[in-house]
Amino acid sequence: MDGGHVILYIGRAFPIAAHRNSVTVLAFGLDDEFEVAEHLDGPPGTGRRVRSAVIPAGQWHRLHTPASTMAFLYLDAGDQSWKKLAASGTPGPRGCAIGMAVEEMALQVLRRLGMV
Repeated sequence: MDGGHVILYIGRAFPIAAHRNSVTVLAFGLDDEFEVAEHLDGPPGTGRRVRSAVIPAGQWHRLHTPASTMAFLYLDAGDQSWKKLAASGTPGPRGCAIGMAVEEMALQVLRRLGMV
């Protein structure tokens, strides 16, 4: 990352209404895919199923997560490294990028961290 601070959460994801974050978030489904909603009010099963997503700061979004382990990496507000990660993926719903090039490597590392 470009420096600054990051916060990593590994654990169960809870149902959260549509929202936006003040920082960019990298989301990973460690045990299973999760869903990035196409429409903020869309029910589960109507979005894109993915293993990873880059959610830019300020972007309204809603994730439908299974009852499995998720990892969320919250980047420092000044960190711009997420742009390269997003460019390595595919444009996804609501301004998110999905399927980053480093997805498999990141999933392996995050799974190991979650076991600590």
